Amino acid sequence: MPGRRGRGAILAVLRLSATPGPYDYATVTARTAGVAGVRDLRLGLRGPLRLAHVGFSG
Repeated sequence: MPGRRGRGAILAVLRLSATPGPYDYATVTARTAGVAGVRDLRLGLRGPLRLAHVGFSG
C-alpha cells in the first residue's frame, strides 16, 4: 500500500461509498483470522469522513 508507515501486515481494507449527508452513518465490518492477544492497531483514514466509533467483539 503506497504511503504505508510502520511494520506489520494489513489485515483488512474497507471501502465505503459516500453517504447522503455529512451526518449520516454507515457501518462497515471486517473479519480477521488468527489475531490473538494484545496488539497495536493502526487505522488509516482518507478522504472527507468522520469516524464516530471503533468497536471490537469476539
